[in-house]
Amino acid sequence: MTQQQIIEGINQLSVAECVALLEVISRRLREELEAGGAPAPALGNSALAVPGDGVSKSESVRQLRGMLKTGGEPPSDEQLKEDYVNHLTEKYS
Repeated sequence: MTQQQIIEGINQLSVAECVALLEVISRRLREELEAGGAPAPALGNSALAVPGDGVSKSESVRQLRGMLKTGGEPPSDEQLKEDYVNHLTEKYS
């Protein structure tokens, strides 16, 4: 299976399946790094800073603020409740 085929397959997964895949990949990488099997990759400017990678605290905060920005007004409590009810209805029906 080529990298392109893997990416195409990932794009067809549901959100829940993507989360499960991320957990599996994360677990594997953590185990491999802890065993000393592979060096940790250097992070570029586009990657999120992780503790101990040499990125300043202010840079980490700047990156987190960018992740939290929304395209408009944040949803109201009522909208969040409605979305959650819809999610649960779809999940369990």
